[in-house]
Amino acid sequence: MERLLARSTIAALCALAAPLPAPAQTQTPAPPVTLLHDVRIFDGSGSALSAPSQVLVRGNRIERIVPASAALERPAGATVIDGGGRTLMPGLIDMHWHTVFMRPSHSELLSSDVGYLNLMAGAEATATLMRGFTTVRDMGGPAFALKRAIDEGILAGPRVYPSGAMISVTSGHGDFAGRPAAGRRQPARQHPPDRRPGPQLRRHHEGRQGLQEHAGEDAVGTRAAAAIGA
Repeated sequence: MERLLARSTIAALCALAAPLPAPAQTQTPAPPVTLLHDVRIFDGSGSALSAPSQVLVRGNRIERIVPASAALERPAGATVIDGGGRTLMPGLIDMHWHTVFMRPSHSELLSSDVGYLNLMAGAEATATLMRGFTTVRDMGGPAFALKRAIDEGILAGPRVYPSGAMISVTSGHGDFAGRPAAGRRQPARQHPPDRRPGPQLRRHHEGRQGLQEHAGEDAVGTRAAAAIGA
């Protein structure tokens, strides 16, 4: 029994002393290479365009700019775009953009399912990129999920610098309190958005729960408008 225990102990120590297998090394994929041929460059430093040129882009960096007539070795697997003498310029930056609020109307914002609004926001982000805007500053709204999808390559869109939630007066254009719960399909509201009860007004009416629970939205909106007018 003692010999068996000793042998087991020695085997365990040998197993611990044995070198661990080296972790598999993952190779970083090479960045894509794009060659833009026969373009005239506007760089923003002046009004004049360059002579016809070739621009080699590796990943997200411009690697070389040479005249269109110069011999330039094309890297294997490069995507070649023939500009046909058109203008190449830096991406535009929109300093006042709204991820969710650009495409839907006010009534759609107030009545649509949140999933539908996010799909609309994704479509608008892609359209914004294709209009030449490569960076946007979101000035308020739920932009973080769409930004993540763009950053992870799930969706084509510009770089998004989000601001987060808006600061808005009660019943102002940034007050979306009282939106229907996600997944519930409701008709568009008939009263204008500025006549909805915002969070402050609803707190004012907390003692009148019967009004909120039984009177319906139009009645609440009318009382809210009366309170604003007062």
